[in-house]
Amino acid sequence: YYDASSTTTTIIGIDGSRLPPGQGIAGATQNFFLTTNGQSSTTNFTQTDNTDKLSSYFGSLEYDIIENVTGTVELRQTSQDKTQDIIRNSFIPNVVRPLGLFPGQNWSYSNYHAALRWQVTPAAMVYVSAGNGTKAGGFNQRATFASEVSFGPEKSRAYEIGAKTSWLENRLQVNVAIYDNKTTDMQFSGSSDDPTNVGLVTKNFGGTENQGFEIEVGARPVPELLLNVG
Repeated sequence: YYDASSTTTTIIGIDGSRLPPGQGIAGATQNFFLTTNGQSSTTNFTQTDNTDKLSSYFGSLEYDIIENVTGTVELRQTSQDKTQDIIRNSFIPNVVRPLGLFPGQNWSYSNYHAALRWQVTPAAMVYVSAGNGTKAGGFNQRATFASEVSFGPEKSRAYEIGAKTSWLENRLQVNVAIYDNKTTDMQFSGSSDDPTNVGLVTKNFGGTENQGFEIEVGARPVPELLLNVG
């Protein structure tokens, strides 16, 4: 369980000196950064209060199915509440909502991890595992479109099969694994769908999937020397 709160303030400015003669900031954004006399601005452009409350319940069960074969199941249930209170936002027009408390949002999700291990010999173990993970959603302080005020959770799942072995009275260890990982609804920071919004917003996009294998070898030819390669 945790309960967190924070206040963030953005002060727009370049530095404390005047711009050299003949130089300036091109485009409409120049008025955001400079005062009329050319000095950098110290105006508090944005100020936001945020709260984040999370409670999570976790359980793990391990069971010896038959001799040398063990199964493990782990479950986690999470509930997360976030709020965003916009005190000031003069960087962009706030056309979606008036300044002030934006209604909080809750993200509830379940995660699991399951594994099956077979101790083939005292020096060799084979396993298979599956699990998933979740990264909670959040708010965009600079959103001007209602669809971009908040973004959803990012989700992942992972499958793996492998073996861990030991040889030559533990002087040589060889571990191998094959995995398949997939992430969906990835959270990326980028341009807003509003062409007049020059701020960055976080949105959910597609996903990625990757497969691969790993080989790890550790050798101790003499007690004073350990060699690792992967």
